[in-house]
Amino acid sequence: MKIIFFDAIDTVHEFYKDKKFKGTDVVFIDNPAQDITAADLKAHKDADAISIFTHSELDAQTLKKFPNLKLIALRTTGFNKVDTEYCKNHGIKVSNVVGYGEVAVSEFAIGLLIALMRKILPGVKDMRRSRVDMSKYRGHDIHGKTIGVFGTGAIGAHFAHLAHAFGANVIAYDRIQNPKCQSVAKYVDLDTLYAESDIIALNIPANAQNYHIINESAIAKMKRGVILLNVARGELMDAEALYDALLSGHIGGLAQDVLELEFETVTISSAKGLTDEQLRIVLFNKKMMHMDNVIFTPHMAFNSVEATMRIFTSVYETLTAFIDGKKFRTIFD
Repeated sequence: MKIIFFDAIDTVHEFYKDKKFKGTDVVFIDNPAQDITAADLKAHKDADAISIFTHSELDAQTLKKFPNLKLIALRTTGFNKVDTEYCKNHGIKVSNVVGYGEVAVSEFAIGLLIALMRKILPGVKDMRRSRVDMSKYRGHDIHGKTIGVFGTGAIGAHFAHLAHAFGANVIAYDRIQNPKCQSVAKYVDLDTLYAESDIIALNIPANAQNYHIINESAIAKMKRGVILLNVARGELMDAEALYDALLSGHIGGLAQDVLELEFETVTISSAKGLTDEQLRIVLFNKKMMHMDNVIFTPHMAFNSVEATMRIFTSVYETLTAFIDGKKFRTIFD
């Protein structure tokens, strides 16, 4: 049996190198799965299981390269970068990690919000340049603001509790109400959340129904000067609509830990082969990145020591159950 860990940064090596995978060949590859070299593919196309992180994309074309594949063990909660229909049709199980990041991601989201509203980054930048101008740093309190939480799963519910602790008026929208959220948030319909929120925090998955759900039409329903906060998935946001609304002032500020085509935005050399529409998305991301009222971070909200260990441990338990022929949870259950 063979397992491949793609996106295998140093911490992945360190955690798994001494773990016992009974009778199994374990391979670590730094590249994302879609960028596997010809030599690595020739040597490891017989893999029974692969584990990927956020940079890997497993479309049908990539999956066909691994004819012996039986399991994809995601080191993430989201599985939007996996062709799940192909997996269903070819008997490939897909597991993800749930519940690892509600504290880490929620706390990070609050940190982004404070940094944006209190203009912390311009202050840090000016201090380093010894060019302090106090008139530039006047921001806003979170206390007393209406915060709309769009999506109240584990992360959204925890974020709602943190926002409530700051003295915010918390409202929420989700198709299914979370009892853990009801003590601190009032559930409303989505149009009401858009209309009444000073701050909107996105905590929903990326899927076909939610693709570019924050678009020109949605933004038009929001308060002028609204603050948008996204630690979920970049595909939720229409980059061109965001850029236009930031220019007009309809959006007062934007903080995102995630971007659509985030790897391509950061690594311009990877833009080769992108469609015209994908290039437009990268261009608008780049333009927004240099705006004073925008904060982009590199998909790092999950990255606390504690959350990372929960991810690695969960994936290890899934892989050992797979090797031992025992039952484990998959996204198809």
